[in-house]
Amino acid sequence: MSEAHSPQLKLGTIGWEQGFEADHFYPDDLPEDWRLTYLSNELDRVAIPVLALQGVDEETVEEWEEDTHEQFRFYLWATSSDTPSQVAEALEQLSPLGEKLCAVLSEQPLTLNFSTVLLQPQTLKETMGEIQLLSVGGEVAIVEAQQELSPMVMRELLERLKGQQVDTLLFVPEAGLIANLANAETISALLG
Repeated sequence: MSEAHSPQLKLGTIGWEQGFEADHFYPDDLPEDWRLTYLSNELDRVAIPVLALQGVDEETVEEWEEDTHEQFRFYLWATSSDTPSQVAEALEQLSPLGEKLCAVLSEQPLTLNFSTVLLQPQTLKETMGEIQLLSVGGEVAIVEAQQELSPMVMRELLERLKGQQVDTLLFVPEAGLIANLANAETISALLG
């Protein structure tokens, strides 16, 4: 699912530690500290919630940069409960990522010393049945689905996102994640 395989839509997740066990995303014998590398080999993007950076040191962030492929990109995800000072501190923590940190995804307006802040002003409680939450802002969409989405729902979702110029789809890791990623990649390629 890397960029070489998915030119139409870049796929990723929110984080790489919690929620993946519901779908057995990682091999059982994979050490926890190899999860980001595994994710990087499968996908193109990851969003790191501000709260997930508590206690993370510079050396760890440098390892994240080294453990991911060249085209892999990170987002910082700031929710409405994160204060501007927490977001600024998190951005400072992520500075060793260099250009691999491509944007801040924020549910609220922020004034930051950072080149790209994508607001997520549209949080839609979806009527597409199987989708719990869909947030769209800038060129990024975040989808929360607690099960595998049917191919028809995935197609409808991707057509809608394509119409809004979205080029990155991030999934909240839950049951159905592996199938949803595979379906998103396949349907995106078919839609061109």
